[in-house]
Amino acid sequence: MSPVYPRMREAGAIFGQVMGYERPTWFDQSIIHDQDPHDWSTPYRMAYTNTFEKPPWFDCVAKEYEACRERVGLADYSSFTKVDLWVIY
Repeated sequence: MSPVYPRMREAGAIFGQVMGYERPTWFDQSIIHDQDPHDWSTPYRMAYTNTFEKPPWFDCVAKEYEACRERVGLADYSSFTKVDLWVIY
């Protein structure tokens, strides 16, 4: 998980996973008040797309896009981080 995973969950993140690394796929503002972000017994919501039409998350992503375009956005790329250590004798 990302170091900011709890904050993302608190912000209404809907998570997906790649190679076992969980990261937000989009944010759903309607679930912020529906769950306690500190209650880890409640499972998080997983990303899904089961349609060839407009997906149910389209409006959430449209709001995120507008916020980034008109104001400011923060992207967590920690799942792409690679560390290469070299030991030279």
